Amino acid sequence: MSMKLLITGAAGFIGTNFLQYLKNKKWPIDQIMCIDNLSTGRDMAIHHETLFYKNDIRDRAMMDQKFAAFKPTHCLHLAGLVSIYDCNTNPQEAFDNNVIGSINIIENCIKHNTRLIAAETSAVYEGVPLTDDGYNEYQSCPETIYAITKAAVANLIHSAARHKGLKYNLLRFFNVAGYLQDYRRTVPSLHCGFIIRIIQDKPVVVFGDETKRRDFIHVDDVCDFLFEKCMLTNGWCNETYNLGTGESWSLAEIKDLIYKTFDKNPIQPIYLPAINAEAHTIFADIDKALATGWTPKKGMKEIVEDTYHYLQNEIKLGNIAADYMDDIEQKYLSVKI
Repeated sequence: MSMKLLITGAAGFIGTNFLQYLKNKKWPIDQIMCIDNLSTGRDMAIHHETLFYKNDIRDRAMMDQKFAAFKPTHCLHLAGLVSIYDCNTNPQEAFDNNVIGSINIIENCIKHNTRLIAAETSAVYEGVPLTDDGYNEYQSCPETIYAITKAAVANLIHSAARHKGLKYNLLRFFNVAGYLQDYRRTVPSLHCGFIIRIIQDKPVVVFGDETKRRDFIHVDDVCDFLFEKCMLTNGWCNETYNLGTGESWSLAEIKDLIYKTFDKNPIQPIYLPAINAEAHTIFADIDKALATGWTPKKGMKEIVEDTYHYLQNEIKLGNIAADYMDDIEQKYLSVKI
């Protein structure tokens, strides 16, 4: 089957890794178009083998034109405002990016019979207690602004599938980690925040307490599912999949593993208040994803090692300041979220 792939948010963490994944497989796709406004993404992610446009998905006329000209068979929709902190501090921007922008994508996918592969999030599970079976796709109780926007988009996609024939895959990513993860956010991802501070022999910053638990999945395992189950087959369609490992790690366990793996002396952390409405414990029920024949292959050891070596190189290149996160307390506590 001839495949033409449009990727939104292509210069972001998952988009960048997926492009590299496809390149390693010698581009088994006929054409790839990348769209990213580069507000947070990196132009280093853009390969010359792709068509790249610095555009914003909120520009309806532009998106209509790009879809009409390119006629993608598949659209991997990764664009949006993904920081819980940033969404909480600017709800209007969050809804504009995540909901209005996604409507432009959804409507064009319907019009051009494009299969939509869209990123959802485990954050929609906030506030729901764990059961013996773990979370399933129906136990959704979003609390943060970020989670509410993603749940709204999921509902729009479900409606479009029922009433307008949209074909989709909704991927409920748990905590994706690994090579090229963005360390530049005000509140960075856990591994970036911990590892950079540990490399610099400074105390890590903990939001809330160290008993908080998350399900972390290596970005390579996410790429496997995207390609093998969402692009290479017509099956597994119009479904929502949890993409995690089914295991949870506490902040303390990850911190201790980093110190131990790289033979660093532990330092007492800096503790700041928890992010408002953020869940304490989340892990994935991945039985549905496993039923497709996919299975996660990399664990926390690989996540820590890949992220560490990437960030260590960024520090050597001078891309990460020596005072990284030193002012986080002032920035974080200056806004009530």
